[in-house]
This record gives sequence, structure tokens and C-alpha cells, in this order.
Amino acid sequence: MDQINLSEEALSYKKGLVDMNDMNSMIESKLNDQVELHNNIKLKFIKGAKERRELYNKILDLKGNIRVFCRCRSFNTDEIGQELQWPWILKLLKMVN
Repeated sequence: MDQINLSEEALSYKKGLVDMNDMNSMIESKLNDQVELHNNIKLKFIKGAKERRELYNKILDLKGNIRVFCRCRSFNTDEIGQELQWPWILKLLKMVN
């Protein structure tokens, strides 16, 4: 009688062990998927940060070039009375200031 109970208990433990192994493999696969997703997101973030930094540096460089262009020479007396032929210069001057 005790032997039958022990063998039934051992069988239930074996089934439990198989279930735990299945759960363990499922958890490991989910974990690996999450690690891969994390690495992909990290790479995208690094790439985006690098692109933003490059664009920001280009904007600063262009602002500096615009300031230098605007300081190259002032208007002479003939040009002061005339309207500007390039209205985009006014927009650039407003952006710089």
C-alpha cells in the first residue's frame, strides 16, 4: 500500500518536473525575446541621438554662417533707401536674433 502511494507520488512529481521544464523553456524564450527587443530599441535610440546631435550642430553652424554673412558689410546709402530684393534675408535675420 505504501509502495503504491509512493509510486503515485513519484509519478506526480515527474509530471510536475516536466511542467516546470516546459515553463522554464517558455520563460527563457520570452526573456531572450525581450533582451533582443531591448537591444534593438537601444540601437535605435543611439542612432536617433547621434542624428539629433548632428542636426543640432548643423543648425548652430548655419546660424553662425548667417551671422557672419549679415556682418560682412552694412548697407551703403543707396541700399538703405531701397527695399530689400531678397525678403528671405529678413526671415534669416529674425531667426538669428
